[in-house]
Amino acid sequence: MRYRLRTLLIVVTAVCMFFAWAAYVRRMERYHRAEENKRVAIIMASEHDLWPALAVPRNEHVQARVTALVEKGPRRNDRFEIRFQEILGSEDVTIYNGRGLSTRGRGDITDWREAIHHRIMADKYHHALIQPWVLLSGKDSP
Repeated sequence: MRYRLRTLLIVVTAVCMFFAWAAYVRRMERYHRAEENKRVAIIMASEHDLWPALAVPRNEHVQARVTALVEKGPRRNDRFEIRFQEILGSEDVTIYNGRGLSTRGRGDITDWREAIHHRIMADKYHHALIQPWVLLSGKDSP
């Protein structure tokens, strides 16, 4: 069998497009993980006196709560709801995920929203290499 130069160029271009897609997806996943970690650090600093005695490190505690909210997260039409508790003078917030799961936290509401958003996006980019239609669906916000 003889291959032409044009066939070789098409194959090389297709391979390069795949590796460019893979590099883009991995870079975006790392970006969203880093942004989530920044928000977790901010939340962790604001919750220093909320959970005085923990068996696990504080960042793992916050990460576990974000993970629980995301993994048992909203269905297609549900939204995360984050609001201040009704306790007068309290800085605490309650985060609801639209499916009955909630957690108590402290800190800025936008930090919680962004931590959840970046976790969802990092998970989407993690799965996008094998399933590119996940990113192309357009559903990128919690």
